[in-house]
Amino acid sequence: MNSIIFNYRLALFSNWGFATVFTKKSQRIDWAFHSYVNHAFLEPHSALASDDSQSGQLHLWASSQVPHYLHRQMSNVLEIPMNEIRVTLPTVGGGFGSKGEVASSEFVACLLSRKTGRLVKVTFERNEVFFTHKGRHVCYMKMKIGLD
Repeated sequence: MNSIIFNYRLALFSNWGFATVFTKKSQRIDWAFHSYVNHAFLEPHSALASDDSQSGQLHLWASSQVPHYLHRQMSNVLEIPMNEIRVTLPTVGGGFGSKGEVASSEFVACLLSRKTGRLVKVTFERNEVFFTHKGRHVCYMKMKIGLD
């Protein structure tokens, strides 16, 4: 049996050891690289903001995982009391941790709505999400691959 899983288990759980199994492979690759990981959630960062200048209420709909933190940050940045901001999170897909901080799309939507007095929607394209979101920390990986 020459499957990768078999050889992997063979290297880990036998007396042969990795070096012995690895040297018997016809193709060997040593590969080292730095990896940057960003989430690939189904929906991009998106925000919809509506500012009602008559009542002084700002309503934000956002695809966030942290509504209370988002609410507090909007209050701090826009210098508006929290009781004048309403944050609504619609039922959306998973963010897998990537929407655990306030996104710039949410700030932009709120600021533009306050300036124009109109409903503003900001939705990032996938490349904009990768450009604006910090993702996970960079890590260094070193691999040895043996193939038949």
